[in-house]
Amino acid sequence: MAITMLRKKPAVERKELDEKAVDDFLSSSPAPAKKRHEGSSKRKQITLTISETLLAQVDEAAAELGVSRAAYINAAVSTALKNGLTR
Repeated sequence: MAITMLRKKPAVERKELDEKAVDDFLSSSPAPAKKRHEGSSKRKQITLTISETLLAQVDEAAAELGVSRAAYINAAVSTALKNGLTR
């Protein structure tokens, strides 16, 4: 059995933070979720079955608007209820 010495890893070069990029990132992130007390939520989680093709279209549209899938679906349902379903 041979005894070998461990080699030290080379020091990692640290880059300075781009303060503007950090501020932009933080300002674009959602606000932290508020803690909910059981039974006080006005939202209800559901399960939705949707075709893969339609889901891909929803994801693409949500990404273009910079919103989540859930936010996009909520907006679409709200718009349909206010304006009726039209094509």
